[in-house]
Amino acid sequence: MGQTLEWVKQVLGVVMRRCIAVIITLLMPWAAGAVEVSVQGPPSAPLSPDQAASLRAVSLTATLGNEATPADILAAAQADYGRMVAAFYAEGFYGPVVRITLDGREAGTIDPVRPPARVQAV
Repeated sequence: MGQTLEWVKQVLGVVMRRCIAVIITLLMPWAAGAVEVSVQGPPSAPLSPDQAASLRAVSLTATLGNEATPADILAAAQADYGRMVAAFYAEGFYGPVVRITLDGREAGTIDPVRPPARVQAV
């Protein structure tokens, strides 16, 4: 039993070290209609350029055009959670922490039936 507990602790330690927090920041200057995507890891484990490009490639939010409505942005951001986790798993990173915010609010907590009237920063 002691050896099993020790093994579990070791596995959890590996998972925690590999856990990468991702913050996707889309800055949407409303007047210009441009979408800029920034994908970052924590300072303790920065993403490589290939990892950042891989995450950007699976992001629906990153593909939104100039005509995206706040409801479109919210739907894409909420769908991106699963897509990002799947991309991490494909790269061998298990237990990632993915944070996607719309104007400072976690996208997963926003009611899709009542999207914000306006989104300026994602």
